[in-house]
Amino acid sequence: AKQLLGPMEQTITTDSGCSCILDFNAMPDKKNCIGKPSCHAEFVFFDEQGNAIDATEETPGFLACRGTMNMKGYYHEPQLNQEIMRDDYICTKDLAYVGEDGLIYMLGRKDDVIITGGNKVAPDEIEEIAGGFEGIADCACIPVPHPLLGAEPKLFVEMENGAAFDEQGIYEYLQGKLEAYKVPKLIEQIDKIPRTYNGKLQRKKLIEAEKEKAETNRHRKAKKSPGNCSPEDCMFCFMLWLPPLPSLSHPGNQWMSCRLPYQR
Repeated sequence: AKQLLGPMEQTITTDSGCSCILDFNAMPDKKNCIGKPSCHAEFVFFDEQGNAIDATEETPGFLACRGTMNMKGYYHEPQLNQEIMRDDYICTKDLAYVGEDGLIYMLGRKDDVIITGGNKVAPDEIEEIAGGFEGIADCACIPVPHPLLGAEPKLFVEMENGAAFDEQGIYEYLQGKLEAYKVPKLIEQIDKIPRTYNGKLQRKKLIEAEKEKAETNRHRKAKKSPGNCSPEDCMFCFMLWLPPLPSLSHPGNQWMSCRLPYQR
């Protein structure tokens, strides 16, 4: 959580007291910046193997903090304490790094960060900017599979009552405010962005719904049997226009079936 006190922002959690401070008056707005460690707070960054690293924007690490403001542990939860406590550090699943200015920048939780073409994208950065588009009441960004990049961001938007959904307008708006690899090329309007009773975004619901939709489309395309593709449906069959092979081709077909569906 972040508590605002005049021009100061303090990062406070249920596991710790004030651990990081950002002075709004001392610098221009910096995306994802949470400031610098407060008095008596110490931050380190760990990799997935639990080794301390020098976290940078290119190689962020899991944020960990220790200090007198930290809790001693969860009451009667030894297993949970073993998972998150290490040498008095509270270890989070948040990816972060230290910028060239010496300030700490938060990318978000590891499960939320989208890796597209080797680049790390924080979905909440996209959501924050998309929320400034006129007519958008709420929005959410999730990763979806991409055949070349591994994954790409997809933006779901909930429009205000009476506001028209302008996909091209939203895309151009984001294009003018984000790096090219962060701009979602897939933008979809939905009735309601799923959130919990206290307003927490439920990305997993959108991810699961997207997986179910993809699976339904896959079965719809497979009209006859798995692997029954044609040059019109499959990029590889179109490229490999070859005589039938006994183990790979379908009876009567004049092309080789590669069993790899091509999504246009």
